[in-house]
Amino acid sequence: MTKLVDGRANPHRLDYPAALANFTNGQTGMILSGEWELGTFRAADPKLGAASFPTVFGTPAVYADTHSFVLPRRPDPDEAHRRRTHQAVTAILKAGQTWAKAGHIPAYQPVTRTREYARLEPQARYVTAAHHVVLDPPVWFAGAGSDFQNAMSQVLQQALLDGLAPDRAARAMVDRVNTALSQPSPA
Repeated sequence: MTKLVDGRANPHRLDYPAALANFTNGQTGMILSGEWELGTFRAADPKLGAASFPTVFGTPAVYADTHSFVLPRRPDPDEAHRRRTHQAVTAILKAGQTWAKAGHIPAYQPVTRTREYARLEPQARYVTAAHHVVLDPPVWFAGAGSDFQNAMSQVLQQALLDGLAPDRAARAMVDRVNTALSQPSPA
């Protein structure tokens, strides 16, 4: 992994906006990023290719986050209203082709098996990532954009860019997990 950011294969020490700029300006030929940036990348290069993150340590895995519908719980629900709400959510899920055009892998898997989806490039090339999703554990402190994710990313950055030894990085990550676990849930 360190060879990917050694300053020869790719520029060294770029933050997220700078990495996007370097890739879209053609200053680097590759970027490890999320599918939500597909619109940005395609605007820079309509012939863009994409693939799932390569397998590391023998097990295919792709870090992912999801969007969720949160429906209120009512003590005495109006059944007709509930039915219309469920129909609306169903319609949004079945319209997964719209999400797919933006780069996301639709949660409603029948969408990914359509001819229309198969014609999407480069999206159809990384649809198999959905089979190897790794979500954060169901703990109160995790999730995309969380302080926990930032803390873990800082350690990874030290290992990739600053020469922190892998065993020390692993210990630092375990220490940060233990610190988070020792904190009471705010809920």
